[in-house]
Amino acid sequence: MILVTSWIIYLQLKSKIQNRRAIGQRVVLKYADQNATIEKELPRTGLIKRKIKIEKTDDNFLVKLDRPINYDNYDFDEIVIRHRHVGHYIGSTNEVDVHLLLPRVKFVKDKYQLDDFSHVAWLTLKTE
Repeated sequence: MILVTSWIIYLQLKSKIQNRRAIGQRVVLKYADQNATIEKELPRTGLIKRKIKIEKTDDNFLVKLDRPINYDNYDFDEIVIRHRHVGHYIGSTNEVDVHLLLPRVKFVKDKYQLDDFSHVAWLTLKTE
């Protein structure tokens, strides 16, 4: 039990440290899997602007893209990403697998619902 608790605390600290480092990072987003329709729009570069809360999760990042992604005839110049695997967090200097979430609403508040976004694909993220 102590080992499990220690592991959870370690992962929480690692997440907070790496996530804090993420704000202001320039990143490259590349297609990884799940939706070949979006593949032609990638890779894209952008800047991680801030964290946002989606329901109970606060490890979601707003990325301002240098060039919009066009999906379903809509241009998105701001997207949201979230890490896919525990222990591999946004802000790491390593390549990180992320979820690509496209907004259905404008970014005007600090907390959102999951229905405010469309999960479109899995990407890989690397700092520039």
